[in-house]
Amino acid sequence: MSAFYDNNVTDVGRLLLGDVQMGASFVPTKIVIGKGYLPQGKTTRTMTDVADAVKELALNKATKNPDGDAIFGAIFSNEDIQEAFYYRELGLYAKGVYYNQSGGVERETAEVLYSYGNAGENAELIPAYSTGSVVERQLDLLVYIGNDTEVKLEIETGVYVTIPVFNDTVERLEKDIEEARYIVDSTTAKKYEWAMESGTLSLDEVGGDIKINIADKETLDAVKEKVDLIHTNTEGLSGKIGETNDSGGSEVAGSVFAKLNKIIGDIAAHVKQWTAERAAKLDQLDTINENAQTASTKATELVEDVAELKAVVAQETTVEGISNKIGAEGDEDTQPTLFGRLVQLKNVLVEKLAELLTKVTGIDGKIGTSGDTAGTATLFGQVKDILEKMPTGAVKSVQRGYQIPPSSGGSASGQDITIDISEVNPEKSFVNLYPVKYGVGSGSTGIKLKSLTANKLTVNVIGDGLPFSWEVVELL
Repeated sequence: MSAFYDNNVTDVGRLLLGDVQMGASFVPTKIVIGKGYLPQGKTTRTMTDVADAVKELALNKATKNPDGDAIFGAIFSNEDIQEAFYYRELGLYAKGVYYNQSGGVERETAEVLYSYGNAGENAELIPAYSTGSVVERQLDLLVYIGNDTEVKLEIETGVYVTIPVFNDTVERLEKDIEEARYIVDSTTAKKYEWAMESGTLSLDEVGGDIKINIADKETLDAVKEKVDLIHTNTEGLSGKIGETNDSGGSEVAGSVFAKLNKIIGDIAAHVKQWTAERAAKLDQLDTINENAQTASTKATELVEDVAELKAVVAQETTVEGISNKIGAEGDEDTQPTLFGRLVQLKNVLVEKLAELLTKVTGIDGKIGTSGDTAGTATLFGQVKDILEKMPTGAVKSVQRGYQIPPSSGGSASGQDITIDISEVNPEKSFVNLYPVKYGVGSGSTGIKLKSLTANKLTVNVIGDGLPFSWEVVELL
């Protein structure tokens, strides 16, 4: 195998990276192998084209590594090689494509030789196909494209992939589908998934203990319980104070104002009675003393009732302060009340949920549905596209055998040999024939394919007709 020790991104390739930094997508177009030496005065960096191209290869692989490198690959076969050559040159061509917001192509740069390698005297000799030496291999090229470069690769119809490449592609698609299920924190890179438990909606950390409640039912229930308790404790307070015109107060019944009005009425009636009868009662000191004691008692009761009223008013003031902090259901989100804060919390939750729904809707559009047609710009469409294009290179069956040509009069030259095989589709099959050796004596020997049917392989003997092996490969 050729050893490409001198393999570099070319100067024109570096200019292409400038377009990539400005927003273009990196689109590899082909791999070209050649047989030429480096022209005089040239280096692998200053090359703009493969010096002596032999064959262009369609890409079947594009893998991006975390360190800024990428692997691009293609399958090489000498099936159409008419004469042997030294596999000395290896070049990757690419272009930059600018896409608009709807995914259409806005403009693209010219195709350039992005990377180039030359094996020099370490080149490998590739034989012509007619010699019977079949060469078929996966060529992978490691190049630098940068960490933030977006790579786009469209595999052409008819290009088949190897099993490892196919498995790698499926693994990456499965990973992309799995990642689409989660919400990733852009700061911590932690992944979260939706959860619902006992009426509480939350985002739970995948593989961790973090739980972010979106609508915390326990907290809202606790606030409601406190508000209900305040309403219960203050519900009868207004009834105990009463109105200024309340009447019917007594020592054991009536509102505060009813009792106060009763005391004032008793004092007024007593003073009126004392004024009318003062002359007759001047000498009735005992009665006056008794009345004085009664007035003193009433005054004491009045002081006690006023003190009780003061305490009730103070309690009402405290309740009023609590009520002001609680607010009312119509409070705006800018007011410093409990209801205002709840409205503020509600607005924030609605805004965040709207943003979240927008992001989820975008993800659904990119994933698509199982009904998407192949080639649609969705994940399902791209997977179907790969599955429809991939089978042209997958092997369905391989049949092999060893044959000794029957001799007739000392030579088998010119004879047709028909070999029975299991049923195949000739349109999707190819035949490999391997003579044991060449140039026996002064003559030559060989074997060539004459025909292939569903159940028969017919070959023609050339020369002395020495033993040969055969192989029939059927593709899906």
